[in-house]
Amino acid sequence: MAHYFGKGRHLEYLSREEIRQWHHQSLNLLETVGVQIRYEPALKLLREAGCEVDKGAGIVRVPQ
Repeated sequence: MAHYFGKGRHLEYLSREEIRQWHHQSLNLLETVGVQIRYEPALKLLREAGCEVDKGAGIVRVPQ
């Protein structure tokens, strides 16, 4: 499916399968690579919620 905006430009939507793949890969990145967070109250909340927190590096890994 695509919407066209003139002059050859268009916007294409992702299929349901592409959305599923993006979602799966995003969760995989959060679990394996993690995200850097430097706000201590957020680190504390995420640790309490079951995330793996490397306090020194400020890296949080979110289990699936």
